[in-house]
Amino acid sequence: MPIVVKAVSMEDYEAWIDDRKALKLAALESQNKTLTMDESMAEGEKVYKKQCLMCHQANGEGVPGAFPALAGSEIALKKENTLEHLYRIIYGKN
Repeated sequence: MPIVVKAVSMEDYEAWIDDRKALKLAALESQNKTLTMDESMAEGEKVYKKQCLMCHQANGEGVPGAFPALAGSEIALKKENTLEHLYRIIYGKN
């Protein structure tokens, strides 16, 4: 992969640095923020649309024989063990 060098003025470079610092600060602040249920649901919806929707479909019914349904799934709805579904996502079905 080639290295690309872009010559800019010192003013533009300092503005770029300030933008990078602001992005890093915003990321750190968001890590410590406690979300409301509505905010959590909105964030979860964004993640689902980006990562899960293609296989599990918009309605959560999945594709029979290929991708299991999440709608009505005991694992997705179970409150006693909220990590079980995450283990399946990371490690696959046991």
